[in-house]
Amino acid sequence: MPVFSQSNESEFVAEGEALEAFDEDFDAMFDQASDTEAVIVVDPKASAKNDDGTYPLRFSGRLDSEFGLGWQYYDEYVDGKEYVKINNKPVIQDKIVEGKNDPNGYFTFTNYLYLNSHPTPDTMVKGTFAMGFPGYEFAISECYFDYIVKNKLYFTAGKKQTTWGYPRLLTVASNATTVKVDEFVAVGAENTNILFDSRKGTSFMLRVPVWTGTITGLAMYQGTNSQPSFEDMIFAASVEMIIQKTSFNVFGRGGEHESTKITYSDENGLLKNETKEIGPLLGLEVKRTILGADVYGQGLCRFDSNEKFGQAFKQTIHGDSFHQMVFTGGFYKWWDAKDPAVGFNIEYQLCCKFNKDDSGEYSGKDTTHRIAFDGGVKRLGPNHNIKVGVELNHDITNNKGYIKPGVIISGLLPNCDWKNGVRWDYGEPYTSKGKWTFGTYIDLSLNY
Repeated sequence: MPVFSQSNESEFVAEGEALEAFDEDFDAMFDQASDTEAVIVVDPKASAKNDDGTYPLRFSGRLDSEFGLGWQYYDEYVDGKEYVKINNKPVIQDKIVEGKNDPNGYFTFTNYLYLNSHPTPDTMVKGTFAMGFPGYEFAISECYFDYIVKNKLYFTAGKKQTTWGYPRLLTVASNATTVKVDEFVAVGAENTNILFDSRKGTSFMLRVPVWTGTITGLAMYQGTNSQPSFEDMIFAASVEMIIQKTSFNVFGRGGEHESTKITYSDENGLLKNETKEIGPLLGLEVKRTILGADVYGQGLCRFDSNEKFGQAFKQTIHGDSFHQMVFTGGFYKWWDAKDPAVGFNIEYQLCCKFNKDDSGEYSGKDTTHRIAFDGGVKRLGPNHNIKVGVELNHDITNNKGYIKPGVIISGLLPNCDWKNGVRWDYGEPYTSKGKWTFGTYIDLSLNY
């Protein structure tokens, strides 16, 4: 399990302006339950399980609220590559500098309601619902059912988040610094979970235990038609096996109309966006524990189009056959036997984007190198209630990124953590001073 996990429920938590960049990842530091779908708190007065393991509908909840102070300071280059009228003549505006020096208050409030039922020995129903500030909009995080056939077939259907990928740091959930999650495609410089959008619609997943692992097939549909066409669905498959204490996972994803947003500059230097259809994605990853440390690697290959993917089987692979290739490797170690406990996670990523000219011919590739680091010490102090951590994300190629140290003190108030930290973003679009974000706030969490 990761040292610093990301919350599955973060899509419902709106962040204050001053702490938007700082707070996104810091909340989850030292949490070792990243695979948990919901915090289920069972009423001790609720009916006990039946002899066959079934139980009736149960409700539980969780309240998360954060309040405190923040401050941001930066000078930013604002790229004005667009037409503006000066003396009624269109011109291209040059870069200008815009600054900010603002203290801010900070408050979020989110209430989660969980339902969980095991009505028969071979069925289970789960749901997660949320409402919070700002907006107080009701949202359905997850609502799905599991169906088991003779302990040999496992079927899941509904709105459910599914994650495929061994990397922990360079994922959609983390490091979304300047690009929001919705703008990621299934392979990117910060995306190693090929099912990052599984919770946006409805998914149908079938798992079959085979030998030392599992074969999985999955279909995703983001429309509302109860009789969806196969052309409107995205399909994925995975074969994961453990051989000689090493985990191997071969997987892929594709659909008739998979697309990505591309940004380019026209002849006038203006930035434009277009949607481009892309081909299937194939991946291979390996993980093994060596001397108590997790060592893992993942390779992703996205073809340029369905047609180019078909040509690959005819041994006609060229530079224009691919849209993007990504390799991510990582090392994770946690020493938890004695106090204080120490751990760290480091990842390296190489991303190659294959460029095309106006005629669609291969015109070279852009290569990006990136590293990410998460490390910390917990159970410090006489009461073992202090945690200290630091997070780093550095784009080696473009010399930009951020560093974020922080301190968490628990137990000063009931059910509260006091969180303090600073984040420094450097590189474009900021000047040499970078962007500084400071925050101190109380995190109140209640399970009920």
